[in-house]
Amino acid sequence: MMKDLKSIFVSALMLCVMSAGAFAAEDQKDQKREPPPKPPAVIVKTPKENPPREQPKEKPKEDKKPPGF
Repeated sequence: MMKDLKSIFVSALMLCVMSAGAFAAEDQKDQKREPPPKPPAVIVKTPKENPPREQPKEKPKEDKKPPGF
């Protein structure tokens, strides 16, 4: 009797493990996989060359007062 009970227990355990594995494999097939991430773009910064500044020409100051003062 003990041999029969032991073999039934082992058979039931194997059946449970196999069915769980089958359901897990089926669920993985249904999932959509994301594409692998792209490598980040490398941006190389080059220093900008500023054009030489010209000295502003001095203009004579105009009198902004209205005439008569």
